[in-house]
Parts: sequence; C-alpha cells; structure tokens
Amino acid sequence: MLKVIIVFLILVIFSLSVQAASPGDVVMNEVAWGGTAASSADEWIELFNNTNLDIDLTGWKLCEAGGATDIITLTSSITANGYYLIERTDDNTVSDISGDTVGSFGGYGLNSAGEYLVLKDSNGIVIDAVNCSSGWFAGSGSPGYYTMERIDPSGSGNDQWNWDDNNGVIRNGSDADGNSINGTPRAKNSIYQEGGPESQQKTERVLEVVSSPFYPHREGSMEPNRTIILYKVPDGSLRNLKVFDVTGRLVRTLINQEKGTGQSSVEWDGTNEQGEILPVGIYIVHIEAIDEDTGDKKEGKATAILGRELK
Repeated sequence: MLKVIIVFLILVIFSLSVQAASPGDVVMNEVAWGGTAASSADEWIELFNNTNLDIDLTGWKLCEAGGATDIITLTSSITANGYYLIERTDDNTVSDISGDTVGSFGGYGLNSAGEYLVLKDSNGIVIDAVNCSSGWFAGSGSPGYYTMERIDPSGSGNDQWNWDDNNGVIRNGSDADGNSINGTPRAKNSIYQEGGPESQQKTERVLEVVSSPFYPHREGSMEPNRTIILYKVPDGSLRNLKVFDVTGRLVRTLINQEKGTGQSSVEWDGTNEQGEILPVGIYIVHIEAIDEDTGDKKEGKATAILGRELK
C-alpha cells in the first residue's frame, strides 16, 4: 500500500511540474527574421514561458500563413519562466548557445516581407499568434540584422506597439562567424518592459530615425550626408536628445534642456561635439522629455547606422 501511495505522489508531482498550456502561456518572444550577419538564412525564434511551471512542447508546431503551413515541429520542454531557442538548419546559427529545436524551416523560411506566425500545441490549439502578414512590426535585415523583440511577453503578439528592434546595446550570443548578434537569444529582451505598450507607451514610437544608414564620409559632397531624427513628445516639455555609441559613451548632444512644440525634427550629420565625423558603426539616439509641472517623463530610443560607401 505504501508503494502505491509513493508512486501516486510521484505521478502527481510530475503532472504539476510539466503542465498543459493555455493560450498565452508560451509566446513568441523574439524573431530574427532577417537572419544574422553570417547568413540571412540563419533565422531563429525564441519562445518564452509566462508560467511558473515547466511545459512540455513535444509535438507543438510553429506555423506560418496563419497556421496553414508548418515551419517546424518542437521537441522537449520549456522551463518555468524560461526561454526556448529554435534555430534554422543547424545549431551554429547562434554558435555559442545551444538550440532546443534545430532543423529546416518549412515554407522556405521567414519571408522578409512578413509572415503570419502561429504557435500551436500538440492538439492543434493556438497558443500564440503574431500577425505580421503586412510587414514585420520591427527588426531588420542587412546591414544591422536587428531582431524583433517583444516588449511585454504577457501582452498581445498581434499588437504592433508591443514589438520593437533590439536596441543594439543589450545583446547576447554570436553568429556562425563569431559576430555579436543584435538580439538576445535565451535572455531578457533589450526593450523588455512589464506592462508593455500601455506602461511604456511604446516609448510611444516617440523617436524615428530617417535615412539610416547614412553616409557622411561620402566623397564629392560639399556637405556631409545627414540623417533626420523625428520625435513626438508633450508640448512644452523640457527635452534632451543625445547620441551614444554602442558602448554607452555620449558622442553628441543635439538638444540640451530645451522647450518646444511636441512634434519636431532635428538633423545629425554624423559628427561629434568637435565637428569630427564619427567612425562607421551603430549609434543609439535617445530622447528624454520631462513635464516640469507633473514630473512625468517620456523616453524614446532608436538606432542610427553611420556607413561608408564602398568604392
């Protein structure tokens, strides 16, 4: 009788530790639809477990075309509040982090024009969906290969404001050629914020960099080629607009403690405070606007790529 009770308790404990999932329990958390600098075919997708229990993903399917076409079938479990890495073709896509499921992607891989991705459990029940059929919400291909990151994993995958580019500063992992990946495979997203677009106001897409990459080193030009930075913040707020390199070092202050209308723009010619053209690379543009009456602060962040044309 004692043996029967022990076996029963073991089965109960096991059933509690690995549970069936409900919609939203496991979500697509990051999508490298553009591949990596090593290969545009080196696509990967990260899942996140929103629950406090392990979930068996054996037989689950990642699909495109709204669930009509299978991309890949999953194996093994995802740990409680953990990450699950899906790599296309081989385990060298993210060379220094092992994939949980690795294999060919059906449907010819992720279309750079967008996909309607669906995650189904082993019974065909839709657990998560990300409808980017009209274009990816975020991320990029060449030259930066930034991933599309979910801001709040508990928020809707179909809300475009719940996604943004990797910020180029917080990164994790290397590609097949040893280059740093502009993403965070098997780690917290660089733009993660609990409460998502409601609390962050998508940083309200308050900041947008136009003409990136841009080429201030271009030969034969009388003036350096410039990029335009668009921003939208509350009227009358005190604002600061600064440019940082990928190490977090301040390289240029474009607006310093100024007030103005809520929606405006500023040009940057790729130079530092001394008027010297900065090296080729990725730069982080950051705006902060403070309402002096209420103390409310709004922030925005975007990347600008400073390039050099090949001869």
